[in-house]
Parts: sequence; structure tokens; C-alpha cells
Amino acid sequence: MSRSPVNIAVGARIRALREARQLTVEHVARVLAVEPSVVINVENGQFRASVDLIFHLKGLFDVPVSTFFDLKIDDAGAHPKPNIKLVPKRD
Repeated sequence: MSRSPVNIAVGARIRALREARQLTVEHVARVLAVEPSVVINVENGQFRASVDLIFHLKGLFDVPVSTFFDLKIDDAGAHPKPNIKLVPKRD
């Protein structure tokens, strides 16, 4: 799977939350019942974080689900602002 800007942004948010709580990749993997490589690949944006994974991470990190998606458009790069100039309509 290619690294989409949204996957990269969500993964970076997950890594930041994990590091802020001083949790290891191995600890998070044990809690989620996945291999550490899954956590690493999600944090790097290689894998898409499933709804199930995010639901369990919200409990582990004690944050609302919206924390994972409260991304600025520029951070995610998913929908760059178009360079559009509005011109008034002439009659």
C-alpha cells in the first residue's frame, strides 16, 4: 500500500500520542494483540489504521476518537487548497 498523506498524518498522530505517554511500540502491540511491525507500519503511514485499531488506541491513550482525525488540511496534504481566483461575472 502506498503512503497516502492522510495515513502519514494519522500515523504521526498515533506516534506522538504513544511517545507523549512514554509507551513502547512493543507495549502498544501487546495491548492491541498485534505484531510490533503493525504498529510501526501504521505510525509510518505504510498501513491504514483500521476503525477497530483506532477504537482500541483511543482507550489506551484515553483520548476521544476525534483526536486521530483532527488534522489540518495542510498537515494531511490530502486536499491542498486550490489556487483559484474568483472573478466577478460580467454582464
